[in-house]
Amino acid sequence: LASLTIVKAVEALPAAAGRYHAGTVATRTLQAMQAVPNYLRAQLERLECLAAMEALAPPAAPENATGLQSRKRRPKTRKSQVRAAAVSKSKHAKPTQAAS
Repeated sequence: LASLTIVKAVEALPAAAGRYHAGTVATRTLQAMQAVPNYLRAQLERLECLAAMEALAPPAAPENATGLQSRKRRPKTRKSQVRAAAVSKSKHAKPTQAAS
């Protein structure tokens, strides 16, 4: 089973896959694990279990182009709005009495 999995992984690699291509790295890792067959078998069983769980999982919620869930933002306050609010407050403020 492990040897067949490694052969399939090697055959599935694109011809122009570079050294850091994810498939190349994974295949090299599996080939290195052949030196310890029990470890290789355990990892392949774990990956098969994860693949089965992924197949049963409901589809993920759609995301926007940035990969983040969209959220509403409040509009920016303009400087003119801030000044108008300050003037309005100062007009309605009670005059203070000077201390004698």
